Amino acid sequence: PPPPPSASPPPKRAREGVPPGPGHFALLAHLRVLCGAVKATRALGLAVTDLVEGVVDGSEAAHGLFSERRDEYAELERSCVGGLASAAAAEGATPDDAGGKIPGMDRLVRWHAEATERCAVVLAPAPPPPPPP
Repeated sequence: PPPPPSASPPPKRAREGVPPGPGHFALLAHLRVLCGAVKATRALGLAVTDLVEGVVDGSEAAHGLFSERRDEYAELERSCVGGLASAAAAEGATPDDAGGKIPGMDRLVRWHAEATERCAVVLAPAPPPPPPP
């Protein structure tokens, strides 16, 4: 049998990261939307499971929709946070709200905390199967 998707290396675009520039802000927006979609899909999966009284495991189906991209996701988050920090510190970067080109530690900590929260949602293990009907 072929190896599970998690055993394969991340795709080339994830390994290479996002090139310096405004792409990190677009990637951040994408990751935020994706995390919201994962939350909504999992909630829908639970609702379907409840609606059909466990005959169909909607939670597992919802989890399966995103499982192929799990390895890539963590690398994209890492690339995004690193890129946001380096783009802000790059020569010619526009000053931030505090007047400096390098983001303050509070903003770096916030970006990291947000990425950690998104990873906890997207990379969460599959839910346990529903009890038999």
